[in-house]
Amino acid sequence: MMHKSRLMAAITAAAAWAGTAATAETLILAHGYTPSHTLVTEWIQPWMQCVTDGTGGEVDFNYFPSGQIVTIPSAVSAMESGLADVSVAAIGANSDRFPLNGVTMLPGMGDTALQMVRAYRIALDAEGPMRQEFIDSQLVPVSLNMTPVYQVMWRRDVRDTVAAIAGQLVRTQEGAMSLAARSIGAVPVEMPPADIYVALERGAIDGVLLAPLSVPPYHLNEVLGAISRNASFGSSASVLSISRTAFDRLTPDAQEQVLNCGQQIETSFAAFFDRQNDELLADFAAKGIDVFAFSDAELVKMQEMLSPVPVEFIARVSAMGKPAEETYNAYRALLPTVK
Repeated sequence: MMHKSRLMAAITAAAAWAGTAATAETLILAHGYTPSHTLVTEWIQPWMQCVTDGTGGEVDFNYFPSGQIVTIPSAVSAMESGLADVSVAAIGANSDRFPLNGVTMLPGMGDTALQMVRAYRIALDAEGPMRQEFIDSQLVPVSLNMTPVYQVMWRRDVRDTVAAIAGQLVRTQEGAMSLAARSIGAVPVEMPPADIYVALERGAIDGVLLAPLSVPPYHLNEVLGAISRNASFGSSASVLSISRTAFDRLTPDAQEQVLNCGQQIETSFAAFFDRQNDELLADFAAKGIDVFAFSDAELVKMQEMLSPVPVEFIARVSAMGKPAEETYNAYRALLPTVK
């Protein structure tokens, strides 16, 4: 009898294990960011851990960082082809696929990362045209990221006037950032973040529009001489996404955990971004980088010069057959309601 009881217990345990194994899902998560990048340590990896823990191991990951199989620009096509199940859709690097989502990156669309993320979440959850762009790309947006507002960073001397910025070669990304650079008289040079170091080192560009938190992962502090602290050149949006095919393979409970973890991590990450921004600027100054402020008069000039940016954005995206003006107006109306 005891032998039979042990046999039945073993069969029951084996069946339970087999059931778990049958429903377990391993997702391929790949991206182009370095392991030390803040997006990885404070956003992507915490989300992975949250999902694995929350599903009791029902969902785990094969992880490929640093562009091993997916670069930042190729992330969306990689999810589309099945090369990756989960990756980061950088909106600026995929403006052809997500033109309306580019509204989040325009100057004046928020003051803090937390405010911008909360506004973006409301807009995407509204099931409107911004969400439709993800549906059209067969993606499910999981977790949102908005960097603190962009500052201008110079290779050498401080350039703290509009006149001094004119004609300077400034690294940007495609879309709103390039429009902003052009509006203040700079010459935009579009390139991925991984190429900035060499371009600055060789003098191929004079400066860069970037969030301070993106400086350390690419070691740009080694090749920068000056960073502004009170400019507002828009932001960068990226969305941790899962392909619709991979999402549909998950159980309903696992799907819920994937999405819940995404929203939980996005708000904690945005709050982290805001806390760390000032601390980093202080650290840069202590290490010899000139952290400077534009005068009030120069800020007024720049705001006036940046005013055509949304007009150009609306015209460009409308020409693609998208409801750009309606999306812009709705997003602007949303911002005062979000803190």
